Amino acid sequence: ISKYINNDEIIKDSNYKNGVLDGKVIIYKNGKIEADTDYKNGILDGKVIIYKNGQVVKESECKNNMITGIRKKYKEKRGESILIEQNYVSNLKNGLYKKTYTHNLFVYHTGNYLNNKKNGIFKTIMNHNISEKKYENGKMLYHYYYVDNEPNVVCIVEERRYISENHYECKIYTREKNRRIIKSYYIKNNHCDGICICYNDNGSIEIKNYKDGIINGEQKIINKKGVLI
Repeated sequence: ISKYINNDEIIKDSNYKNGVLDGKVIIYKNGKIEADTDYKNGILDGKVIIYKNGQVVKESECKNNMITGIRKKYKEKRGESILIEQNYVSNLKNGLYKKTYTHNLFVYHTGNYLNNKKNGIFKTIMNHNISEKKYENGKMLYHYYYVDNEPNVVCIVEERRYISENHYECKIYTREKNRRIIKSYYIKNNHCDGICICYNDNGSIEIKNYKDGIINGEQKIINKKGVLI
């Protein structure tokens, strides 16, 4: 057992075996535990618990110095209690992700990761409203929204069609049973690039051209009768 003491205050409490860390290692700050870890043969192996102001803020399972298993994070934000749970395999996000927090409404997020990238359905429930986003290898393909809490009525709020890694066409729809498209545009390297079409409530259509996020080229407004304004 080794204790590091500064100004009569224990800073670190460690266990050694054959000259290397083996067993509990506890770190203190201002008289309170800041970290509680398990070592085996000099490397992290077991529970890792991180504290802030005496409260647990993070819990992990480590194997051979890498996070493996469920990591939990606890947060307080504007009076909300937040719990984030993420499964890891050898330091990579793999498997279930969950985020829950409570305030005036109950909010719940769940999804799945594959090798540190979102993959599959990510669902959000807020005050009984449900939306889902579908990812493939980190790319969002669709955003679904359940209309009026009816599980069999689904509309696509956002739809993406990928042309290349950082280049896709995006379509935005209304959140209603008889959905209608309200905007269509192209994104390239995180900037609007190409034709952008807006379908207005009054029936008119606006057409703009973009290049690297800046309006470039011809612009048109067509009224609901199809006449160029």
